[in-house]
Amino acid sequence: MRHPLLSVAAGLALLLTVGLGSAPPAAASEGVTSTATQTYDFRPAQHLVHVTVDLAVKNTIPSTTTYEPCIQYTWDPYWGLEPYSTTCPHTTNYYITKGSVWVEDSARNLKITADSGSVSKAVSTASYGYTNYTLTFQRTFYGHTRKIRVTYDLPGAAPRTAGGIRAGQAYAYFCAIGNGPDGGTIRIITPTAFSFSHNDSAGLAFSTSQSGGRTVYSSGSLVAPVSAWSCFEGINVSGFASQTVQAPDGRSVIVAAWPEDPAWGAAVAADVRSSLPGIERLVGRPLPGTGSLAILEVGGLGDYGGFYYPDTNIAVINEDFTQPGLTAHELSHAWFNDKAFKSTWLAEGYAQWVGSQNGAASCDRAPAYPGSGNANLEAWSYLGAKSTAAERALVDYQYNAACWVIASVADRIGTARMTAVLAALFDGTSAYGTSTASNTKPATWQAWLDAVDELGMVPAGEADLDLVQNELAQVGVAADRATLSARSSARAAYHELLTTTGWTIPAAITGPLTKWEFGSASKAITTAQTAYADLSAAEDAVPDSAALSSPIGDTWQAARSQADLETVATTAKAERQAAEALVAAQRSLDQADFMATIGLIGTTTAPTHQAAVAALRRGDATAAMSDVDALTAALTDARSAGSIRVALAGGLGLGFAATVIVWRRRRGGRVLAPAQARLVAVASAPETPSSQIALELADVRAELEARPPEGPAGPPAWLISLVSDPESARALLASDGPPPSLAPDAVPPPESA
Repeated sequence: MRHPLLSVAAGLALLLTVGLGSAPPAAASEGVTSTATQTYDFRPAQHLVHVTVDLAVKNTIPSTTTYEPCIQYTWDPYWGLEPYSTTCPHTTNYYITKGSVWVEDSARNLKITADSGSVSKAVSTASYGYTNYTLTFQRTFYGHTRKIRVTYDLPGAAPRTAGGIRAGQAYAYFCAIGNGPDGGTIRIITPTAFSFSHNDSAGLAFSTSQSGGRTVYSSGSLVAPVSAWSCFEGINVSGFASQTVQAPDGRSVIVAAWPEDPAWGAAVAADVRSSLPGIERLVGRPLPGTGSLAILEVGGLGDYGGFYYPDTNIAVINEDFTQPGLTAHELSHAWFNDKAFKSTWLAEGYAQWVGSQNGAASCDRAPAYPGSGNANLEAWSYLGAKSTAAERALVDYQYNAACWVIASVADRIGTARMTAVLAALFDGTSAYGTSTASNTKPATWQAWLDAVDELGMVPAGEADLDLVQNELAQVGVAADRATLSARSSARAAYHELLTTTGWTIPAAITGPLTKWEFGSASKAITTAQTAYADLSAAEDAVPDSAALSSPIGDTWQAARSQADLETVATTAKAERQAAEALVAAQRSLDQADFMATIGLIGTTTAPTHQAAVAALRRGDATAAMSDVDALTAALTDARSAGSIRVALAGGLGLGFAATVIVWRRRRGGRVLAPAQARLVAVASAPETPSSQIALELADVRAELEARPPEGPAGPPAWLISLVSDPESARALLASDGPPPSLAPDAVPPPESA
């Protein structure tokens, strides 16, 4: 706490001696040195701080002598006293009668004494809770020091009453100042049972010593103690009146009140019982840490209601416990603190939101920014000891705006999804499930936004992927519009891919998304889209290939890097090309020309086709293309075979036509199938020479004459055998049964030829 500079008013008197005489004193204004040792003795048993100020006011103005014309007298025995002119010394002696001291307005039992004579006081000025008294004492001449002792008490104020001093059995808070513009010391004496911390003015530092159960803090010699100050806050753990509240998980929450304030202990303990179970349900986990959590009553927090210290599991709540939701707010900081969130606004926003659910005012509207320029919750402001109205308005805005962000999200996604969001943030897991990159702890606001969007808003059915992102921009958190635009594009493509494929999105995509590397994420998404499209096209071309269910799809989902995805894309492209080539090859077979059709009779391409499909099903595009090449080669070979077969069939057909004409005349048009089959078998055999064919024709004619005609008329079996399977023709020729396709009556008389 600061106070105005001390000024010491010195009263000076002038003693003028003319010759052997003297003159009345006159006032002067310089030549005084004032120092002070100021001691604050904290006495908890008496609930006060006893203050002693030892002033030393020294006159440093020496006497001065001057010579002036004067009349002196001499004794003459004849004439008696005779005057004569000369110069006489004139001596001036200075003295001081005044000093001053600063005293707190709350001082009681003020006493002022001097080492000699009496001392009176009069108010000089007053400022910031302090009064400056002018002290008047006996004349003090050059080289002498007037010692003055000022003592008074600073009583501790009752809880929740005006006055910053607290001097109880468990808690103490008071500020010390210095006196004496020319030097001095500040000392603080406290019981060793208390543990004190202090906030000091610039350049002030204390050394400590202990003796007789007392701790002494000493500033040492100060050049200007009048401008020094220090505020001390102390706690005596054994002095609190404590009660224990059991948390749902069995942990103990110790509520420690001042013994002078039982109302605080009862009210805060009731708040803990009512709010803690709900907080644990919301967060989805018990109180963090081990051991008990303690809530201590304190004062001296100024404009703040409380603080939580995660390293020690200790919360402090101001003696003014009547603020609604205050206990729940501070309890929630066991989870929401700087170990959980890198940004203060997130920790305070969650705590404020929890408080709003436990009696504090709701924060369901975006507050208007009271400052100049643009809002920025990332640049969190704190209040000092003497905050202005504008500073308090800005801090109020911060709390309300942070709470609004959290509350608006919670209203949209519900408490169950908010619990899932918090679990991901507390555990450091990515909102994008397959990401290999975990979030850093404490969580950044970027990680929070991802978790809220992916684990809350999207599952809740929110179609606007940028809703929360835009709300953060309103409060100055998400200010980089280029980055936000890239995030929007990447997330839109990500969700389109997720919807289109139904597959698990690979870490090659979710990793860059988690790290906010949206250029890399977009590139990976494009590569993945291309690969999936190729696999989908392969399956459309050859449905039996089940290309989307092939191992390529598993490799797609397991990709961990851009290089992995590019390998998958290359494989998927080959799969598509193989499938399309298979379709083209099969189409060529199905639409084969006459020669190829003749050449394909008696052969089958089905096994090769099935092998190609099987290769596609297992994602082996190389094997599939090999099978496609085999089908293409089969078609080419079929055209050659067809040409040979047609040529052979044409030559044998002329010879046999003559035979048939002769025997139709002789047998009435009856041609026996076995003879034809034998002829075809002979003609189709590649090892049969031309000379042998004529002999075989004669045998056929003899056989046809000898056999009786049987069966209905039909197509010539020899031609069918010729163009189909020579082996079957041989078997037909060797059979003893009647020919199946020609009746004896079908042969016309010779003259009809």
